[in-house]
Amino acid sequence: MAKNPEIAKTFLESLHEKASKKAQTEFKKLCCDLPESVELTILRQAPLQKLGTQQDDRGKINAWDLNYVKNQFKKKHFNIDAQKIAEYFPAEKTIKKLLTIYGTFLNLKFEVSEIQNLWHEDTTLITVYNKSNNKLLGYLIVDMHPRKNKYGHACQMTIVPAIKEQGPCLAIVVANFPKSTATKPSLLQLKDVETFFHELGHALHAILGRTAIASFSGTHVKTDFVEIPSQMLEEWLSDKTILKKISSHYQTGEPLDDTTIENILKLKQFDSGDFLQRQCYLSILALEYFAPGADKNPKELRAHLINKMRPQIAYDENDNMYASFGHLSGYGAKYYSYMWSKVYALDMFSKIKEYGLLNPEIGQRYVDEVLAKGGSVDPNILIKNFLERKPSQQAFLQDLGIE
Repeated sequence: MAKNPEIAKTFLESLHEKASKKAQTEFKKLCCDLPESVELTILRQAPLQKLGTQQDDRGKINAWDLNYVKNQFKKKHFNIDAQKIAEYFPAEKTIKKLLTIYGTFLNLKFEVSEIQNLWHEDTTLITVYNKSNNKLLGYLIVDMHPRKNKYGHACQMTIVPAIKEQGPCLAIVVANFPKSTATKPSLLQLKDVETFFHELGHALHAILGRTAIASFSGTHVKTDFVEIPSQMLEEWLSDKTILKKISSHYQTGEPLDDTTIENILKLKQFDSGDFLQRQCYLSILALEYFAPGADKNPKELRAHLINKMRPQIAYDENDNMYASFGHLSGYGAKYYSYMWSKVYALDMFSKIKEYGLLNPEIGQRYVDEVLAKGGSVDPNILIKNFLERKPSQQAFLQDLGIE
């Protein structure tokens, strides 16, 4: 979609500039309330101390402390306990409710059943039908739980592509959610629910993207477009009504209370400046590594960019993170596509929200105009046709609380 590296870089630099003001504000808040065990690095030979508003140029936070500091701040100021919230998302019930939401919005019917003689007994079969005419569209195999030597992240894979005038397609979703025990069902943290929403979004793109040529079907699209459908569907979890519908305490059956939901939604913007700043840094790092020129020093490039783009984070010359930056071997220069896709995803989500998140009319239009075309039409055209206007960054920035 971006067409060339210069457009991608300009896009990232613009987002970085908008994110950095909020990131600095977030950093000051964290530094005014550091845990006792955390100290900032010394800069300019200044006295080592927790930063106040007049001392924000005297220290940086060590990368290994950042998540700990954020988590402690969240516990103190948002009163959110991820483990307690997980009690409201027992896996089996939650997934059934998620499928109901997808079914309503996308005009689909799902049948969940056991399946025999596959690679593991934990697999589940979901058969997908068009609700209007009961036509079989495809099969989805879900492999939910961790085990030895299994792929450790989450992903979607197309096995049999969706082709017009052909039989049903087949997709797989792999995840690693906790397994039920004798005393407690499998409980999903909110990030797990989001992951399932995301990967199921890819799977439904694969099933509903029925084209004449297999190499254009489903998720066979431009790399900086492929995350849009899945990222957009994650946004259903930012809606209070949807969170009420899908949450159900595994013991009492009660949904999440209003206060907890409000805190969850506030938390979405808590460190959005830092998040976006980091994503822009990683994206430009990938672009620079793959830019023309054979003789590059990856350590020097990283040091330059992290000091320039992440000024509140202390650079450690012993950290060779680029050696474990897995997307460099998969996405190459195109790590930017996550943020590129997110901007379009939020724009499309804002359009759908105008009609209602469970409105099958806009859902069917989304299927027809976007998903069903697969990669057979330029995604810039698909998005413009669906939005009925030029795309905008407004919804994305508003969602993150960035001016």
